[in-house]
Amino acid sequence: MALYGPAPRDHVDASWSILQPEKLTRWLGDRGERCDASMDTLVTVERVLPSALEDDDLGPMLAVEVALLLGQVLVSTAPDARWAVWPNGHPVVRVGHSDVDVVQLSDAFVYDQGESVSAIAARCQRGV
Repeated sequence: MALYGPAPRDHVDASWSILQPEKLTRWLGDRGERCDASMDTLVTVERVLPSALEDDDLGPMLAVEVALLLGQVLVSTAPDARWAVWPNGHPVVRVGHSDVDVVQLSDAFVYDQGESVSAIAARCQRGV
């Protein structure tokens, strides 16, 4: 599965406002941190990642929550970005003519010290 690439031929568009990182939003709010669909929030998540991973409630769901946040930031800030779902039900963000697999990228960031989510978002905003 490609992290970036052309959308499958039978690609289905979905504009879902229900894809919200509710646990992450609540966790950040409890610590006095803002959580919105902004680059600043992605940077905050990068900063608090170690303590978020240690949290018994949020930790096991952190990659999913970060994927939802990354998707919301892209949809809010990248030109022509929108939520989409592949025929197998996998959510992605379509940016231009490519799909960004926010779930796989988030997993790599949270668990494998992959590319930072703010760097991913910045690249997508530039159309790269």
